[in-house]
Amino acid sequence: MKWIVVGLLGILAGGILWADESGRVAEGFDRQSFEFRSELLESAPDYRVYRWRFPSPRPPGWPEAAEVAAYYYCPNDWREGEAPRPGVVCLHILGGSGELTRIFAANFASHGIPAVMPIMPMFGERVPAGGHRALLAGPDGARYLAEAFQAIPPEIRRTVDVLLTRPEVNPERLNIMGTSLGGIMGATVAGQDDRFYKAAFLLAGGDFPHLIQHDTPEINPMREALERAGTEARQQLEAVFRAVDPVTYGANLRGKAAKGMVWLLNAEADEVIPKESTLALAASMGLTEEDIEFLPGLGHYTAIAALPDMLDSLVTFFRDETVPRHRQGGPERQEGTAIGRVLEELAAMCRWQPDAGRCLKLTADFVCRSGDAPPVTGRLSLTRGSGEQFQLALSGEDLPLKVNELRCGYGDYPWICSASGKVYAGTLNLAAEPMLSTALDPRWRQYRQLAAGALGLAALSGSSGLLDKQVQLSWLEEEAGSPTLRIAVRNGQALLQLAADGRTPRRLTVDGGKWQLEADIVEWATDAAAVAADFAPPADAAVWAVDARQLAGAMAAVLNFAIRQGR
Repeated sequence: MKWIVVGLLGILAGGILWADESGRVAEGFDRQSFEFRSELLESAPDYRVYRWRFPSPRPPGWPEAAEVAAYYYCPNDWREGEAPRPGVVCLHILGGSGELTRIFAANFASHGIPAVMPIMPMFGERVPAGGHRALLAGPDGARYLAEAFQAIPPEIRRTVDVLLTRPEVNPERLNIMGTSLGGIMGATVAGQDDRFYKAAFLLAGGDFPHLIQHDTPEINPMREALERAGTEARQQLEAVFRAVDPVTYGANLRGKAAKGMVWLLNAEADEVIPKESTLALAASMGLTEEDIEFLPGLGHYTAIAALPDMLDSLVTFFRDETVPRHRQGGPERQEGTAIGRVLEELAAMCRWQPDAGRCLKLTADFVCRSGDAPPVTGRLSLTRGSGEQFQLALSGEDLPLKVNELRCGYGDYPWICSASGKVYAGTLNLAAEPMLSTALDPRWRQYRQLAAGALGLAALSGSSGLLDKQVQLSWLEEEAGSPTLRIAVRNGQALLQLAADGRTPRRLTVDGGKWQLEADIVEWATDAAAVAADFAPPADAAVWAVDARQLAGAMAAVLNFAIRQGR
């Protein structure tokens, strides 16, 4: 109810209601006239969300796709008579109903930039009965796929036509961005339509003939539809792929690209969009590999770990002097901001990368239960510095490591304690380059990055705001002066009890359905001063010098086993 009231106040202050009404575009980019409908769906503190509906200029052959649905995020802080602002067309990924791209659009609007997300054929409310995979697997799958791809560019152009009826949108600062499939089709449309000012393509590529042969769960249904097709349907689909290939139109973006008005952001380890496709897209625009920003160590799915930084960078890329530099918000954000501080504290721990001379510290006593198995109890003490620096001490009962005590670290050299208390120190053949981090299972880094990205995104929203369909965050009544944050997801929940500062975790209980965890947090610091003793072995222990690289490999094997067992 609070959000509705705030949203209505913002609408009334802006002087324009524009809800539940019809409109008409007399002549769009493709020289066609059409009518559209607008329906107010949501009023948030920073923006309103409208659903636009209008006929597809080239409807595919199933009834659910005859009408285009587009979601418009309109900032509440724009006032009638003010200068119009940049607008952004946001194109969604392959699959789902655009939840990730709704986050992009909501973030733009929260920062004062109007944004719209059209739903492409085969997705969201435009999915055919039985799902798009079933449609592609049928005898006419290639034909339907060709019709869907043919429809996408004119539908995006028609979305732009409606967007340009909005008084808060500057037609000279119209921008486009897309992710994965959205980035591919966005590059195509940007090369066809000269109304766009700037463009950002994330996790995208070109050269459809090469891309369609890539073996991934997302692309396979399309390739298989092509392989099953008869000669005529195959030729039609191949012709459509060539017609919508962004490489075909890349030359039209060379001028913008040369001025830094096109941003290509890709994942270094992308398993869906091969690097060759990304380089082909860049080359068509006159760009080289050096002009592409690659997310180090991330793949197509784990790139979400960089989402908070992406959101900030995209706002900076598209904003101009008409967009306020401060984010919207007022007293109604106080609760969300408090939640954001807690989530940022958790994200800082998950990032696992303190600055030089600083460290992260965590000590916790824990009990983990799973079904009828004996509970696992123990104490975990962890200190993480910069570079390779760390120290880990783990002790307990029924640990899944086949030992009940583990202590190791890396200061000036790697070291590990034996059960008898002897220290094996990797002081022989010590190399300057990293040894331990490169031997760890890369999935460890991916899990951390995903957790840090999700927490950072939620913290950025100041509450569950941008993620309210995936996670619910709420404060519980304080017990003994300790605020408690409830984090609920589809398969479970966590209760995080905080210290009196309302930020530092003190107790965590997790109910994961088949397993439960209770942890009393004895020490927690995300920006403590680091000293050499934090990472050194016990000073009074007997030391045995061993080969540094061999020891680092053995330590990595132990830690990898612990990570797998912990999962």
